[in-house]
Amino acid sequence: MTLNIDTTGDDILISLANGEEVIDTASRSAAGAFSEHLVPMIDEILKENKLLPKDLTDIVVKRGPGSWNGTRVGVVTAKILAFALKIPLKGMPEFEGEELAMTPVYPDKHEDTLEINYDTV
Repeated sequence: MTLNIDTTGDDILISLANGEEVIDTASRSAAGAFSEHLVPMIDEILKENKLLPKDLTDIVVKRGPGSWNGTRVGVVTAKILAFALKIPLKGMPEFEGEELAMTPVYPDKHEDTLEINYDTV
């Protein structure tokens, strides 16, 4: 199960996907308070889908361009989760529209995907 995170705009966008099938999405206006809303949103979407953090197999996070504060919160949260769960973290430089923000992207399908090893970043 992939957790997708996008905090580069005014809203927080997250989704869960199994392969290329989007299972659930959530969005919330951050109003500049990304750090207050992101982790509770992740917890909520996992609970609504009867999942635990250990059920995640990887995390995809949009790494910009966009709001510096929002991007920082999204990337750091994704990195901490990936490190704690010992799962791959993939940083996306830019999604091509909001629809892709809710779709997992893998290195073999898109050239602009960067896979990040959480031990070296």
